[in-house]
Amino acid sequence: MLKTDKFGNLITNITPKDIPQIFDGPANAFKLTVGKAEIKKLCTSYAEGAPGEVFAILGSTGFLEISTNKGSASRMAGAEKGGEVAISIAAGGE
Repeated sequence: MLKTDKFGNLITNITPKDIPQIFDGPANAFKLTVGKAEIKKLCTSYAEGAPGEVFAILGSTGFLEISTNKGSASRMAGAEKGGEVAISIAAGGE
């Protein structure tokens, strides 16, 4: 489930309690697919992502967001409000 904020961030209904492996697991231990984007990076700040890179971040509301630094993740991923997010968790953190 996605909603889009005024900056173009895609806000999910996923919290750290729902899927702790994304937040506590090794880097690249997950893959999120939304629209035409595949996200394998969790950033702790927007500045940590490269301009134009689509990444995941824990938003200020406590939900996982799909974002980009200096752009609209919604536009870059080709995803809109109501879109689906697919999540894969790698066994052992590939």
